[in-house]
Amino acid sequence: MLTDQLELKPPAGNGYATDYTIEAVILPDDKGWMPSAMPVIQSISPNNKNWANFDHCTGLQVERNNTRFRGLKFVGNTNPAVVYYYAIERHFPELKGMETSQCVFAGSRNTAPIKGAVFARGNDIKVDHCIFYECKNALLLFLSVNGFSLTAV
Repeated sequence: MLTDQLELKPPAGNGYATDYTIEAVILPDDKGWMPSAMPVIQSISPNNKNWANFDHCTGLQVERNNTRFRGLKFVGNTNPAVVYYYAIERHFPELKGMETSQCVFAGSRNTAPIKGAVFARGNDIKVDHCIFYECKNALLLFLSVNGFSLTAV
C-alpha cells in the first residue's frame, strides 16, 4: 500500500543506463499462475503532486530510463480527497525505455478511481498485454513520444 508516491530514480553516480524491473514472481503466461496471486499496488495517498497548478496523485513516479513493470495489479486510490489518480507517471520527455506488460489496472469510478493507468512522456514506451478495467483513460502520452507500441490479445 502506497501512502505517498514511490519515486524510481537512478542510483547516484550510476546515470540512467541500468535497467530497473518490478515484476511478479509468477507471471500471467507462466504455468500455475492465478489472478489472485498477482502482487497488488494500491495508493491511499492524498494528492502528492501539483504540476502546472493541477493537483493529483501518482502511485509510481518514474524518473529513470529502462524501467519495466510486469505482472502487477494496480488498483485505484481509495483516498476520498483524490479525484485524479495516475498509477504510473513519467514526466521527463528525455527519458526512454519504459515497458508495462501483463499488468492489470482495475479502478472503480466511485470508490477507487484511476484517471489514467499510464501517464508518460518520452521515448520507447511499450505496453504489452495489459488489462485496463474501469480506468477513465488507459494511456495518456504527451510530448516527445517516439517509438510507442501497444500489443493486445
